[in-house]
This record gives sequence, structure tokens and C-alpha cells, in this order.
Amino acid sequence: MKTGDTRYRQRSLWIGASAALVVAGCLGDNYPVELKPPIEPLTTATATIENQLPIDGCSYPVTIDRVRYAPDAYSLAAIIARELPRVATVVIRYRPTGNTGFVRCDAFKRELPEIAFLFVD
Repeated sequence: MKTGDTRYRQRSLWIGASAALVVAGCLGDNYPVELKPPIEPLTTATATIENQLPIDGCSYPVTIDRVRYAPDAYSLAAIIARELPRVATVVIRYRPTGNTGFVRCDAFKRELPEIAFLFVD
């Protein structure tokens, strides 16, 4: 192995580790670093996703049949990537994780049942 190859691999490893730390930091303390899609079985439903934090509400609660849930880390990343409007009605395939999740509300965090979901396009 050449010295240049070793330096390239070390640099690539360093960049990858740095990127993972940045993503983990952006997710906050209460979201797991592990970003995996939810596993089956999933239920299909129409959900409302809100981001009312800018106007004294909460960030990204997911409402299905009048029940509010907190998205897991993977689902939250998917919401942010889609750049949804403040209130969006979407079709998702979801399952409860069995964990307690959190959404940010002004100066506090609200505990809600956590779900993992995928958008249905």
C-alpha cells in the first residue's frame, strides 16, 4: 500500500466521522444517532405534520386520528429533507416504536409516543 493511499483513507475516515458527529449534534440529545428506516409491519395512514415552533407552537408533532406522536430520528430527518410547509397533510406508513419521543415546544420538550414512518409518494 502506498503512503498516498493511506493518507487518502485516513482523510476519508476523518471526514466521515466528522459528518456523523455534525448530524448527531443537529438531532439533539433525545434522538438516537442511528438513522435507519422503520422495519415492517407498517400501517398506512393520512397524517398531519406541523412545524409551529416559529409561532409559539411545537416542532414536528405528527397527528394521526387525533393522536399526536413524536417522529423518531430517521422520520425527523425525512421531514426536514422534504421541506414541508408549516402544516402538511401527508400519507405515511408507520409503526409505533414503543419508546417515548420528544418534540420541542418553545422553552421545553413535550413527551409523546414515538413513531417511525416512511412517506408514501
